[in-house]
Amino acid sequence: MTRGFIINLVLTFFATLLLIYIIYNVSQSSEIASFDPFSILGIDHNADKTQIKKAYRAKSLRYHPDKNPDNPSAEAMFMMIAKAYEALTDEESKANWEKYGNPDGKQSLEVSIGLPTFLLDSANRQYVLIFYVVVMVILIPASVWTYHQNSSKYGELGVLYKTWSWLHSSMNSGQVALKFFPEILGGCAEFRDLMPQGDSKGVNEIKDLMKKLKGEMMKPRFQHLGVLKGNLLLHAHLCRESLPDHLQKDLDFILNASPRLVDAMIEVNKQQQNLDTIVKIIEFNQYLTQGMWIKDSTLLQLPHFTDEEVKHSSQGKGANVAKTLNKYREIKDEDKKGMANFTEQQRKDVLTTCELIPNVTATVSAFVDDDVDQKIYESDLITIKVTLDRANLPEGGKAGPVHAPLFPTQKREAWWIILATSQDKIVFCEKVANPDKTFDHEFKLGAPPLESTL
Repeated sequence: MTRGFIINLVLTFFATLLLIYIIYNVSQSSEIASFDPFSILGIDHNADKTQIKKAYRAKSLRYHPDKNPDNPSAEAMFMMIAKAYEALTDEESKANWEKYGNPDGKQSLEVSIGLPTFLLDSANRQYVLIFYVVVMVILIPASVWTYHQNSSKYGELGVLYKTWSWLHSSMNSGQVALKFFPEILGGCAEFRDLMPQGDSKGVNEIKDLMKKLKGEMMKPRFQHLGVLKGNLLLHAHLCRESLPDHLQKDLDFILNASPRLVDAMIEVNKQQQNLDTIVKIIEFNQYLTQGMWIKDSTLLQLPHFTDEEVKHSSQGKGANVAKTLNKYREIKDEDKKGMANFTEQQRKDVLTTCELIPNVTATVSAFVDDDVDQKIYESDLITIKVTLDRANLPEGGKAGPVHAPLFPTQKREAWWIILATSQDKIVFCEKVANPDKTFDHEFKLGAPPLESTL
């Protein structure tokens, strides 16, 4: 959903509440609500003429204008009392009340609008007219035109059409190596406003950053300044290089926009049936989240860990040696290496992070709904059920935010479920975001021919 759609949805919701409130208040108004002479006189519906007359006299004396000078409410009530008495004693008025709900007969609803007095002042007519022209002829059409112009630039997933074109052209060669994805993401049209436009200082910053990261990245395929800056900023993030505040702000903008752009990259390759590239894009997204790159040890995801702690944890022999984060998590807390020089709080941070890291098992089943013998035949409509269980969570628990201290905003766990044939033809590809400890995700497809292999 785009930002404009959400704003319109919220405004429509509150406008609807306001309309309901107005209708309710109008329906309760004494001028419009159903006329009830018994309620006005304060008597029962089975009251006789003597009781009606007695109630009328008492109420009339109480609200008579002579006893309530300069009291419009009392005067209005006095008139209502007279109407109520007339509706119960006069045959014609009673007939009108029983038929139309009013002793005066059928009523038409009149609605008026209360305007501030300065709008009705003849001395202000010129200013009111100018204001009307500015708002109705200039501002509103300009707002509609601006909204249309902006919305027409975006396609699916809230991604610019220019970006879709860029992704198709930069990934049209089939399989794309993982090392090229920072350049592809950094060249998206969403980041064009961040790029230097003839600014010599900005160009020099790009050159300096290029020299600094030269040994950490492949030779750029695109020399356009816009693509080059995005490429370099993303490599700085992946290599955990410090940046000046203004460049860090640009990098944060790119990273905040990356989730939907990564989804767009996957969508492009799903259309092109590039399974291997999709898997690499998902891996690239993990690198973006953790601020790590291809040659880095996964142990660097742990807080306070540097190359020194990684070296100490991964070298040597024995069951306590861990070269990967998953292996390190499986080691007993008291046997985990690399924390000899840590404070108690730093050690606690590491152990807490190990508990947060997802430990997921997935089971898959296939069946035909309402099928008694549970056998699958060619052309059957199969339901594929994928069950994911997070072993690191207690029963009934939910996954919290992802541990990603180098990412500028909070991220949530999401899983890609992909079904493909042995020939890498993609049958199903969808992202699932469900925080529950255990959850099922189902999808349907037609049973393939017997000679096919999924």
